[in-house]
Amino acid sequence: MKKDIFIFLDIDGVLNTSDQWIRMYQLNHTCVSHFARFVKSLKADVRVILTSSWKNGFDPAGNHTPQIKELLDLLSVRDIPVVGKTESRADGDRAKEINDFISSHHLEKEKCIVIDDDKDLFLSPLAKNCSAIWTDAKKGFVSPKVKNLNKDRFFLELFDYIFSPPY
Repeated sequence: MKKDIFIFLDIDGVLNTSDQWIRMYQLNHTCVSHFARFVKSLKADVRVILTSSWKNGFDPAGNHTPQIKELLDLLSVRDIPVVGKTESRADGDRAKEINDFISSHHLEKEKCIVIDDDKDLFLSPLAKNCSAIWTDAKKGFVSPKVKNLNKDRFFLELFDYIFSPPY
């Protein structure tokens, strides 16, 4: 039986690069391909939750903005479902947004991975079941190697990433 993993995904600086920010809402197909390869390498049932400012275009009823439709299309052909989004907080603390989502959806026992390029948005510690992958916004999501060193935890060997294991 495959494990369930929830990925809390930022877009800018992860699925695109900072030099693409001149024009809003662009995706970098190479970054998307590397992300999809990473997801497949986890050998798990992965579900994506949007944490990015892009999430404002995600509508659970399916009335998505064009950029979200493009993202969903690119991920769905790779069998990567986007199932929700975090709710924005007035204080802008992305860690609290993620922790609130985990709590309200009873995901405390699930494996969660946060992928983002901006540590400064994380003002609080992440939930204990979360690992974090910090990308370089100039490069986006680049070729990762994943190594499963034991049955209970995934340990990642990543090029150009800083990997933070759960607390």
